[in-house]
Amino acid sequence: MDADGSNQTPLTHDLGNVECGGYGWSPDGSKIVFSANISGERSVWMMNADGSNKRIVTNGSWPEWISENEIAYLDNDSNLYRITLEGKKELLVKDVVLCYSINKNGDVVYKTWDNISIVYDGKKRELTKSSRDLCPVFGPDGRKIAFMSERTGNADIWMIRWEKKFRL
Repeated sequence: MDADGSNQTPLTHDLGNVECGGYGWSPDGSKIVFSANISGERSVWMMNADGSNKRIVTNGSWPEWISENEIAYLDNDSNLYRITLEGKKELLVKDVVLCYSINKNGDVVYKTWDNISIVYDGKKRELTKSSRDLCPVFGPDGRKIAFMSERTGNADIWMIRWEKKFRL
């Protein structure tokens, strides 16, 4: 759509009656990746920013661009994977991942049923121990993690500093 809100354009209506979610822009803004549930099958799709050239990338959901050539996504068992645009897959986290964020160094912070954890340099570390801690997100510099927590009875935003000197 235009900046004033006019000329809004649906991009996925030609896929039929679908449930779309988990979407994001490529770093250069030329493509959009999204997940779609079509007839009970959840898949990660990619299209040009104008809605043309739609194609299925893989089965899964909640895609996020990592770089111009890589997308992270959850498979149907909620494990976190990375896939290149050429189709090469790599398992990043074998766990029930509810939501996640990846920084520019490739560190992954994610929420499970029990806590928030981080994976860096092939190692896993629990950052919190509360199931009431939710939705971790790396800051732009990749050294801070914001998350919501209901551990005090309020839905507050908390922050963790994540720097090399704190790594185990």
